Amino acid sequence: MKNVQPRNMLRVLTAVLLLGVTCPALHAQSTPPFIVLDNTYYPNSTSVFDAAGTLRATVMYSQSTWPGTCTSTGCANAPTESEFKSKVTAYVDEFGSSNVIVFDYEDLVLSAEASTAAAENAVALFQEMIGWAREVYPNAKIGLYDYDYSSTYDPNSSSGYNTLRATLFNGSTDSFDFFAPTMYQRWSTHAIWDQNLAQAIINDSAINQANGLSLPIYPYFSPYTSGDTSSSLLADSEFQSEISDMTACAVASSSACQTILASVTAATGDCTKSGSDYSCSPVLGGILWTNGTSDVSPTASWVMDVLAILSPPVSDCEHRTKRCLRGWQYHDRQYVHRCMHTKQQSGVGHDSFHQWHLRYPELRIPASKPQYRQQRRLDRQ
Repeated sequence: MKNVQPRNMLRVLTAVLLLGVTCPALHAQSTPPFIVLDNTYYPNSTSVFDAAGTLRATVMYSQSTWPGTCTSTGCANAPTESEFKSKVTAYVDEFGSSNVIVFDYEDLVLSAEASTAAAENAVALFQEMIGWAREVYPNAKIGLYDYDYSSTYDPNSSSGYNTLRATLFNGSTDSFDFFAPTMYQRWSTHAIWDQNLAQAIINDSAINQANGLSLPIYPYFSPYTSGDTSSSLLADSEFQSEISDMTACAVASSSACQTILASVTAATGDCTKSGSDYSCSPVLGGILWTNGTSDVSPTASWVMDVLAILSPPVSDCEHRTKRCLRGWQYHDRQYVHRCMHTKQQSGVGHDSFHQWHLRYPELRIPASKPQYRQQRRLDRQ
């Protein structure tokens, strides 16, 4: 095969990707991209999901790092610094991403601790482990798998657990960077699922308000009932509804998201509308989890449902090949080309790829990559 220069190769790739795609209608309002973080574990996860635009994320399970809980006197047999660092390195190697790390400690849940003293010890342990993880991976974004919808975390709860939890999301170096509420469908109806999504948004928004931050919410979701692959697959209509409702709340002020938030009784101080501003934190993405020992079919209904939300529509066909923000994701030794938002939708301008990545640091690409520098030159055309 004749050698193709990188610049021409990129144009060929772009042309191939865009052939046969019709220009979608303009959106009435600018919306942020909905990020799908990939926690799937199939032999072909990378080729099916990551190559299509998901971002690989690492999850640390308590079963191997520390399956214990804390008491009012401490956290017995908690991992040492060296043990923890060894485990986080092993998990990053296994999942293939040091950009996003999720702590999944289901026996170390603040809302389930027996006393506030036990919860305080759990907070201290989390802070210690976050600090250790940052020493190994200083640029990682770290989140916590939790039951964010718990009434114990309600901003007006007198339990004190909500205040303790807020210290884990206060913007310090030993705190989490994003919320990761488990939203596996474990309830009897979709209406109840919506109510729990709304409560998670309300509870997490209250923490952001209290801390003066805008940390994103990335709910865990799965095509399986209760997120359990030994259970049945959800009805496709249910899975589609969950995805639709999460993406609707990427803009908390949207009528669809407001309907969801109205499904629970909002207490004073919860995210509400004030004039034209909404204090609710947006759901800027979701974390997809499921696994299997065999390859997943790219044409399975639930896979198609996920892939359908990965390519944001481009609002101007004329600029599609030259003026579209182009991103290079370095993952598993390959670069994945994605045509992202144009100026009208991203709100950051055609030549603002760097600014866009500052807004969404989870997607940040090292400027030292030669392909990235080449891409920046192309974006200016």
